[in-house]
Amino acid sequence: MKKTKETDLEAHWKILSDEIIKYLNLFGKRRFYYSWRPSFLFYFFYLYPFLKNFAEIEIVPGVSSLSAVASVIPTNLSIANEKIIILPANYADNLKKYGKDFDALILMKPHKNWQKILKLAENLKNYQSFYVKKATMLEEKIYTNLKEVPEEELDYFSIVIFKKRED
Repeated sequence: MKKTKETDLEAHWKILSDEIIKYLNLFGKRRFYYSWRPSFLFYFFYLYPFLKNFAEIEIVPGVSSLSAVASVIPTNLSIANEKIIILPANYADNLKKYGKDFDALILMKPHKNWQKILKLAENLKNYQSFYVKKATMLEEKIYTNLKEVPEEELDYFSIVIFKKRED
């Protein structure tokens, strides 16, 4: 996907990839290493089409933020026949609908729509909620009640998980 709800981002990714190429040329490099979580909900693959013909690219996988969050709660995201859905928080409008179809709902970057998420969470009474900020980092914070999350704790590096309660 090369667009958000608001704008076409392809031109921006091209500008950024041109900057990377400029620095690779400056240092005489034709190899680009990328580490962290390149293949899961991250921007690397927006850049990849622009870089792949210029440089040898080596992708070094890291621990995804979802794995980190699940490990610090601790909980499983899905087991046996359970279904999960992973959404950017700006697509959270249908939480009530998804609550009927999925056992775990995961919202990435929830700081963008926090008040909306709080309101929608009221429809998910049979779910345990978790807000995790900066999982596995020194600044890590875990909340099991979304209403208790102070506004100053809302962060880009955060995830909300709704996990269906066991009967």
